[in-house]
Amino acid sequence: KKDTDGNLENAYGFYLKVNRIDYAIRVSLILYSLNKMRSGARTTDITLRAASIDDKGGLYSGMFLEQSALCFLGASNVCQTRKFALFMALAAMKYHAATQVRHAIRCNKLAAIVYSRKQWSQVDDHLTTTLAKLFEELGTVNDL
Repeated sequence: KKDTDGNLENAYGFYLKVNRIDYAIRVSLILYSLNKMRSGARTTDITLRAASIDDKGGLYSGMFLEQSALCFLGASNVCQTRKFALFMALAAMKYHAATQVRHAIRCNKLAAIVYSRKQWSQVDDHLTTTLAKLFEELGTVNDL
């Protein structure tokens, strides 16, 4: 087990060093699958977060952060909805940076649902304002 993980992590580092992001992402997905099979969602979340840090463009980071958020919904007997919402909001920021406005809207909507139930008015206001700006940027307000 450890040899495989070590080799994959070395390959990941090498691909980043030689600026082959596409191969680094493939290795990340393989590590994600291995960790998910072996130990469940908790360590998988860590793998995805580490992979999201290295993406400069934002799109892959958004995808990894979104998958990481989903790990918090099934991580244990206790559903970690606030962490889910936080990582969805982070994914939305990455998607927006990558000009993927529809994905940013979807992630922010899911985060807003969680925070609206928690009576956290400042976070709820921020997400609502962000959603309004994204819909304005998209050119539609019909999806609200």
